[in-house]
Amino acid sequence: MTLDTYTPAQLSTLPAGEYFTLKEGSTIVYQKGDYDRTAKAWLCAKANDMNVERALKGTAVVFVGFTY
Repeated sequence: MTLDTYTPAQLSTLPAGEYFTLKEGSTIVYQKGDYDRTAKAWLCAKANDMNVERALKGTAVVFVGFTY
């Protein structure tokens, strides 16, 4: 059994395509997409359903460093 280390990071610092969660230990995984200039936010799709997108500000704290 491996224990994942969830590391907090600011969304704007992650590269495009990076996987992350919104809460530490969450099973819902998102993938960072393109920046939407009109919304002034990053479009992030659910990893298991790319049709579901969320617009998140670059200042949002997300969690990375887990095995997906």
